[in-house]
Amino acid sequence: MSKFSEISSKDNNYLKFVDKLQTSAKARSEYNLFVLEGLRICRDAVDCGLSVEYTFVSSSFYERTPKIAESFFEGSKLNYVVKDSLFLKICDTKSPQGIIVVAQKPSLNSKITENGRYVALDSVQDTANLGAIARTAEALGINGIIINEGCCDPYSPKSLRSSMGTVLRMPILFADDLPRYLNDNNLTAVSFVLDDNAVPIDNIQYLQRDVIVIGNEANGVSTAVKDASRLLVTIPMAGKVQSLNAASAAAIAIYDYTKKARL
Repeated sequence: MSKFSEISSKDNNYLKFVDKLQTSAKARSEYNLFVLEGLRICRDAVDCGLSVEYTFVSSSFYERTPKIAESFFEGSKLNYVVKDSLFLKICDTKSPQGIIVVAQKPSLNSKITENGRYVALDSVQDTANLGAIARTAEALGINGIIINEGCCDPYSPKSLRSSMGTVLRMPILFADDLPRYLNDNNLTAVSFVLDDNAVPIDNIQYLQRDVIVIGNEANGVSTAVKDASRLLVTIPMAGKVQSLNAASAAAIAIYDYTKKARL
């Protein structure tokens, strides 16, 4: 049987630390750790080979499924069984399954692969959008997501849930200066914008080194990225709809990109 400690005090420092990681992107960055909640995504983290620092299970989870709890304890550095009422206080979901792991973040220094297909996010702020875009990207065969410093944290609880674990499996690449990053890696931007002068999506073809760029929810693609783009592309809309949210626009763009790339 793996070793674990029991937590029954609300003043426990480990519980306070988990709560801090749940709510603060700054803390996640400072400690290079993030929180995963729920059996499936915790299992995904283990299967992806992430280094698990802490595992927390509720008392009722351990009582119901001791073998499952023990299987997580074996690969974790520190393990805790937490009183149910206290476990609820460190959860980000309303109906928790009873397991949380704290793992080291994957590296954001992945390399661009030859002939890879990438999507770049220019200051996308909504964590649910980022997660949904990552999930679509994985489903359609994209090799990685490029994010700039204006983007939200891909390892926030909401992003992790929206992506259904995709951000654990798909390389996330960081660009402090997106135009320079693309240029340094011999990549060209195809930016999706709301602009009557942009080329309709049906009328474009993609080149081998093209990267799809999706912009900020409120302001779209930045001027610097637009100026550096090979193409500005728009998705024509009917009726009174004036715009799509970032995740919906990305899904259409990625599908078009991967479909034409196969032709």
